[in-house]
Amino acid sequence: MRLRALLIPAFLLSACRPYEIPAENVTGEFKPLVEQILAAWVSLDIRQVEPFYTRNPGDIFFDVSPLKYVGWEAYSSAAEAMHRQAKSASFQIHPDFRATRRGGLAWVSYTFTAGMEMKDGQKFSNVVRATQVFAKQRSERWLVIHDHFSVPAQEQNQ
Repeated sequence: MRLRALLIPAFLLSACRPYEIPAENVTGEFKPLVEQILAAWVSLDIRQVEPFYTRNPGDIFFDVSPLKYVGWEAYSSAAEAMHRQAKSASFQIHPDFRATRRGGLAWVSYTFTAGMEMKDGQKFSNVVRATQVFAKQRSERWLVIHDHFSVPAQEQNQ
């Protein structure tokens, strides 16, 4: 009887262990999606970009400059202002692209070359590090809930 009294709680505790959802490599699924997102950014039309992002006011987006934006409205307003000054943009993803999914969340990491020509003739080209986090929506679409783009200090404004 004493043994049973000890075994039942031990069994219940082991059965209640948190289940860890395994991580899954989904590079093949997410690379085309990220290519679509970057193509939308290259269009310099924020309306082309909006369908790929959530509208949660607390979402954080880190860009090369300034440090961060809180919410899509702040992020898209700043991007739109920059787009008005730009003549063209280009993004070329490097071969290090990787995507991982765990349940309803996925994240991608990669580097890419970003180029921009401004209407005043200035040209910029940088290698950029990128991490993006996606959440699967009820509509079954994956939307960006977090961007983090950065440029190594020695790479800036070459």
